[in-house]
Amino acid sequence: MKNKGILSLLIGIFLVFLAGCQEITLASELSSITIKEGETLEIPIDTNDGKFVSFSSSNEDIVTIDEEGILTGESVGTAIITVTSISNPDVFITIGVTVNKLVTLTTTNPDLQVTVGLTASLLYETNDPVTFSSSDPSIATVNDEGVVTGVTEGSATITITSVTDNTVSITVTVHVRKVIELSITNYQSELVIGDVGQIMVSSNDQYTFTSSNEAILTVNENGFVTGVAAGEANIIVRSTYDDSVSQTISIKVYPSPTDLTIDLGDQINVTFSGVIPVILTPIDAYPYLQYESSDTSILSFDNEGIATVHKAGTVTVTIISEGDVSIVINQTFTIVNYILVVPGLIESSYLYNAMTFTKDIDVFDTVEDALPHVSEGTTLILAEGSYTTDFTLAENGVTLTGLPGAVIESIVTVAAHNISILDLVFDRNGQIMNSDPIENLTIQGVQTGPAKSGSFMTLTLVDGLTITNNVIEYFSGHAISVTNYRGGIIEISKNQINRVYQGIIITPDTTYESTTEIKVERNVLYEMVDGIVIETGSVDIHAYARFNSVTDVSRYLAGSNLDNSVEFTLNHWGMDPLDMAYFNNIEPKMLLGHYVSETDILTETEYIKTLPAKIIVENPITEIMMGDTYTINYLVLPFDLVTTSIRWITSNPDVMLITREGLLTPIRSGEVTLTVRSTIDTSINTSITITVTTTPGIELTPSVIENIHTPSTTFTLEATPFPASISDAEVNFVSSDPLVASVDPYGIITNHTPGIVTITASLVDDPDVQAEYTFEVYSSLDENSLLDLLTMNMVTYTTPHHWTAVGVGFNYDDFKYESVSRFYFDEIVVNQSKIVPVSTGIRPGEGFDPHPEGITQYNPYNVYWVVVHDTANTNPGAGALAHANYLYSNAMAGTELWVSWHFTMDDKEVYQHLPEIERGYHAGDGSTLPGQGTYAGGGNRNGIGIEMGVNQDADVYRIWQRTAKLANQLLVKYNLPSDHMKYHVDFSGKNCPQTLRNAGLIPLFEKMADVEYKVAQDFSDATITFVSDHPEYLDNTGRIIKMPDHSMTVSFTVSVMIEGITTTRTFYSYLPGTIRWNWYHWKKLSKYVIKTSIKRNISKWNWQRFHFKCKIHLV
Repeated sequence: MKNKGILSLLIGIFLVFLAGCQEITLASELSSITIKEGETLEIPIDTNDGKFVSFSSSNEDIVTIDEEGILTGESVGTAIITVTSISNPDVFITIGVTVNKLVTLTTTNPDLQVTVGLTASLLYETNDPVTFSSSDPSIATVNDEGVVTGVTEGSATITITSVTDNTVSITVTVHVRKVIELSITNYQSELVIGDVGQIMVSSNDQYTFTSSNEAILTVNENGFVTGVAAGEANIIVRSTYDDSVSQTISIKVYPSPTDLTIDLGDQINVTFSGVIPVILTPIDAYPYLQYESSDTSILSFDNEGIATVHKAGTVTVTIISEGDVSIVINQTFTIVNYILVVPGLIESSYLYNAMTFTKDIDVFDTVEDALPHVSEGTTLILAEGSYTTDFTLAENGVTLTGLPGAVIESIVTVAAHNISILDLVFDRNGQIMNSDPIENLTIQGVQTGPAKSGSFMTLTLVDGLTITNNVIEYFSGHAISVTNYRGGIIEISKNQINRVYQGIIITPDTTYESTTEIKVERNVLYEMVDGIVIETGSVDIHAYARFNSVTDVSRYLAGSNLDNSVEFTLNHWGMDPLDMAYFNNIEPKMLLGHYVSETDILTETEYIKTLPAKIIVENPITEIMMGDTYTINYLVLPFDLVTTSIRWITSNPDVMLITREGLLTPIRSGEVTLTVRSTIDTSINTSITITVTTTPGIELTPSVIENIHTPSTTFTLEATPFPASISDAEVNFVSSDPLVASVDPYGIITNHTPGIVTITASLVDDPDVQAEYTFEVYSSLDENSLLDLLTMNMVTYTTPHHWTAVGVGFNYDDFKYESVSRFYFDEIVVNQSKIVPVSTGIRPGEGFDPHPEGITQYNPYNVYWVVVHDTANTNPGAGALAHANYLYSNAMAGTELWVSWHFTMDDKEVYQHLPEIERGYHAGDGSTLPGQGTYAGGGNRNGIGIEMGVNQDADVYRIWQRTAKLANQLLVKYNLPSDHMKYHVDFSGKNCPQTLRNAGLIPLFEKMADVEYKVAQDFSDATITFVSDHPEYLDNTGRIIKMPDHSMTVSFTVSVMIEGITTTRTFYSYLPGTIRWNWYHWKKLSKYVIKTSIKRNISKWNWQRFHFKCKIHLV
């Protein structure tokens, strides 16, 4: 180890030696160096100096270098670095060093956003001036201050470069965004809970909606906001492109209103202006309201709901909640034009009738101060106090009135038109007067105090005046004086006047309008000199005094001028009969209808102006003879009533008839009460009683009317003497041939042998008064013989029948004698020109339905019934042709009536509408068949329908006879039993044919049917003729065509030819006289018909109704 150390040392010394012996070289590849402040650099040295080199700086403030050759830039400047060989200091090199500034350049925002057209400053830090440049100035530009301006949408790079060291630079990416236009164009700032509103947004890009409080307000992506709860919330509208772009609005949510209440009385003065107060329920409900006025000329609203009153009147205000348009309140306001006078008023305002009045605007403390503020239409109201200063009403249309306690003790002068003085007390010197012409003055509700001298109302030159409901008393002069009236309506009514000199004085001007009317009514006057004086001039006018009570006068109850036309009817004068000395220049006729007592005067409720107050017979009589005529005249009070609704009524038309004009026509002897009455209110009437007298006579009534008299049979002939005064006179009966028939003193007739006989009834006391009854007694009668069959169906007494024809439009009473035979002596010719075409609902064109099992089929066409109806059409002209046209025209028009029948019968024609073997719609039983259902069944499906006319201009009895013939000819034609003739009622329960059924004549109709059936079935080949010996009364069909005034006997001959053999028989029938015939005789004579009808065909109700009609005619 020791040897090795010595060896190393020797080598080192050797090397030093060698070095000392070599030439020292020193070089560097750098001749100059540039560095920056703070930078370091190791200088590369190439040397053979084993000891290496040393380094030094010429200016260590600029650059320093350490022993390793690492230099450091200290500050800006230049210095020399000397590198010296350690072994040979003479060997050195120098290197120039330049120290440049160390430039720093950084940014904290390498990405910058800017909007087109806007600017943004670059954010950077540097210790050196810099320059800026844009990679694309078409997108973004930058100025020398580093302010970037967006040009168009896109991205560009901005480079920031050090001026000192252009190698030092940074870049910033600029994103240029388009300009976002975002604005809220419309929205509802207030909502009601549950309401939905929409926020309207204008933008050039997408956006979102956000609620600040969704518990109050929600919003969806389309901007629809919904009120959830009461409160306030914000809605933020933000751009999705640029979230810095947003708009915020605030919306308030209210509860929905449930009610509105107007907090204002129903009167508003014309001085009012402002909002009509409204109370909301709930109180925090949606507060916005719409205001509407029914008349904007009276009151109007502006857009803010401010009300402005324009004039007095009545207007309805409608207020609608905008939160719920179903919440509406209407209130009608009376807009008044009031000026108040409150004596001694100190306060600045005054409350009256829920309205506040302001001093010196619409309330004053004296009338004098108030009058300058009065305009047309003003109501001047006087409050409690005494008014002792005279004043004048000089504005048109003013109303003067007072509150309780207001007393006028001065003269009120009327100097304008349309003035009203209402509800005031006048005392002491209080008067109402005028001197200038005035129009339409009203004085109402005025009361005067006691013990005053002079007159109260002194009016002149008036044109239109109303004085009503006043109490005027205790004046030494007149109460109401109207002189020199000129026109209009002068009405003085319902006043109480007493203890004055004169009550009511009305006199004309020298000229006045012909249309002037004077109405003095319902006044009470007593204790005065003169009551009512109404004078007219040369022109007649409508003037009257009625329904007044005037009593206790010392001179005249009423008066007028000569030749006046004033009506003083219907008043109470405190006397009965009237003493004409108390009436000055009044004709008795003008005093008609006076009331005996004040309480008898018709009240306003009782009196209807379109009806008479009283009806007075001018020329009554108490007796009239048969054959005489007389006209009774009546007067209707008041005279000025124009009415045609007055009729005469007779209590007994069988005794006397009276026309509308009052012409009397006696019918038979007896007593009758004639009543003239209002047809609108029959309680308004007057009656007179008249006795009708006549020459004596006898009316005969047999107990058996059929021509069936054979030996050993009996019947009774009742004889009734007339007029009524001799109805109980004794009658004697004589037979013209006692061998044929004898009669006892009681009118009981016994038939003995065949022959013709006449029974004569005469008065015992006056044998010249007599009546005859002729009939024939037959040896025997056989219904299998045609002539006997016809004989048995003749009547020896033609019974008069009364019935009411029932129609849809109206009913009418009818009166006809029955025919002399139940068989109708004429042929029925059917007119087929109006058979309707097949059509839905009228003529289905289908045959009758097959019968159910167990029902006999009588013919191959399935005809089972003949059904009788009546048309219930009482209109004149509504006969067979009219109904044929009705069905035919509707069928042609395609109208679906669902009504049709086969024949319509009137007294002259019969029209066929449907083929006999096709069904129609007439029985109301639908599709039932015979034997089915509650009723007979098959009326529609298997019945031929016949409608009988009941038109007022027809002979309904003849229609019944013709129908009985046609119906039974059809029964025979279709091989049907006689009881297969039925009525509508049999198929549906409908009361049809109603007129025939209500008259109780079904049994008589069926007797007609029976003989027609038998003749048609058994004697179809026979020829039957009928010849009347009295064609004026009896035609050749057997019909009575004229009813005689006095009883008579008609005769006629019937001939029957069978197989060429003719037999003839003459018959007699008694026709009672219409003058003497009455319901009493008919009732007794026809009781068997009625009795049968009751049992078989008339319900209890219908019988009571029928019986009631009989009783009416018996009165």
